[in-house]
Amino acid sequence: MPEPKNALGPVIKEIRLAAGWTLEQLASRLTNEGWNCAADQLARVESQEEGIKDFELLYFSAALGVSADELWKRLVQKRSQTHAIT
Repeated sequence: MPEPKNALGPVIKEIRLAAGWTLEQLASRLTNEGWNCAADQLARVESQEEGIKDFELLYFSAALGVSADELWKRLVQKRSQTHAIT
């Protein structure tokens, strides 16, 4: 399995799915925020096949309606649950 190119892709996907949005709908929201992102590019980000630049994180934050801090908090929570000792 190739090395992931970003950490937040699965968090972005989780938020998108919870909102009931398709890839195309989130891509449209990103475009409305000022970043022209196609659905296929977004799919690669969510599957961690493509990296995320720091400024792109701000577009994701605005399009998803959550703060950049919230994205990172969700990542930390997700990793804590995955690595929790049972």
